[in-house]
Amino acid sequence: MENNIRSYFVNLQSQDKNVRYEAYIHLLNATEEKVDWAYEVRDDLKKDLTHPDHHRRSIAAQLLCILSKSDPENRILNDFADLMAVTKDKQFVTARHSLQSIWKIGEICMMK
Repeated sequence: MENNIRSYFVNLQSQDKNVRYEAYIHLLNATEEKVDWAYEVRDDLKKDLTHPDHHRRSIAAQLLCILSKSDPENRILNDFADLMAVTKDKQFVTARHSLQSIWKIGEICMMK
């Protein structure tokens, strides 16, 4: 994984919302196409699905869904229940953002 990608993941944990948002946007751009580092970040993102910070939960769910295109082993299907739990998050915006991303898993699975 490139150092800049690694630094974006570090910045996702920032308390500064501007730093966090900038990192998020860079990662969205980086994941427009398949990437070879999806499995390197998968476990950390999966842990963040239950993080106390609702921003971390939301971003983790969205990135896991987006990274399903870079998951040739379909590991995302094992995480589907955990992702669905975030769609029922107590924070409305977290639930909404994760729900809006979940379709990407189905789209990718249908294309494989």
